[in-house]
Amino acid sequence: VSTQSTGVFLLYSIEISILVVMSVVKHALVDSISAPLGSSRIKYTCLDVSKNYLVCGTNTGSLYCFEAQTQKFLQLISSTEIREPIRLIKFSPDGQLLALTNPAGHIFIVEHNLQTRQKDKLKILHKVTEHKVPVTDMVWSHGDDNLRLFSGDEDGCLVMSPISKLKSLFSAKVSSELLFRCDSRCVQLHFNHEANVLLASSLTKSIALNFTKGGAVQIGTKPREGLYGGCHVKFLTLGGETSFLVARPGRRLWRADINSGAVKQTLNYKVSLEKTPPTNLAIKDQEIPPLKLKGINFAKLVPFADCLVSWTDRYLFFIDVEDGSREILQWHCDIIGIQD
Repeated sequence: VSTQSTGVFLLYSIEISILVVMSVVKHALVDSISAPLGSSRIKYTCLDVSKNYLVCGTNTGSLYCFEAQTQKFLQLISSTEIREPIRLIKFSPDGQLLALTNPAGHIFIVEHNLQTRQKDKLKILHKVTEHKVPVTDMVWSHGDDNLRLFSGDEDGCLVMSPISKLKSLFSAKVSSELLFRCDSRCVQLHFNHEANVLLASSLTKSIALNFTKGGAVQIGTKPREGLYGGCHVKFLTLGGETSFLVARPGRRLWRADINSGAVKQTLNYKVSLEKTPPTNLAIKDQEIPPLKLKGINFAKLVPFADCLVSWTDRYLFFIDVEDGSREILQWHCDIIGIQD
């Protein structure tokens, strides 16, 4: 799921990740994007999409780059320093940089130079080595001349890596630093640029780190256990107020104050899920057998257009979160093995 791009590309990225990376259904996009691999030994492992480009990481450490609109293959780029499988890819907000992570937890911040179509190898600006275990999520923030990459890992360590831009050149501003240590694995990171707040969700709670006021606050007081994420959403029916939404057991969401972390409202979607039948994303007319709804919960959360997207490894939800609504607009269960 791409959180840096527009709504259209966000949905596009979800579909590509399902159809290409997981390779679970037949589709024209599979052929156009898998064709450049040329060998059954090379596998796609992850992807991200910007306004202009779709980039797929592989088990060999190389990147296969395509035009986002047409899926036309552009070029293969690599580095002699990156030979292990790529676990995650994140485009910077302006699309000029990529953050790549390998199984050891190392993060490479690189310039791809796709706009110039140079045949040179990836230019590595900074290597983050603070993580000692695999990285589970990354998110960028940005200013006029500065970028920050936030990353979280399986031990719950949160790291910030600043990058500065001088004229048209990027450079590592300072060394990366450990920001915070959660009590368990980092499930999801989400950044609010206006409030300068990072929301970090672990297996037991969500924590908001405020970089303007300083300090960290917990969202709510009741713990949870599982792969529950969170994000920020601007509520139109509340005068444009921005709140955090965090996933809770029982198909519920907490709406919380973005500064204090206090829970303002609990949104319960149990009834909506029971009355909204799932639909097929891959094969539209295929009949879906009855499902046991017990144990189906929301997990990671991302704003999408006027609704919210949530997904697990086998369920994809589109949720109406505006004040007063408790509706699941549509959900899909025919794709198994969704990674991100």
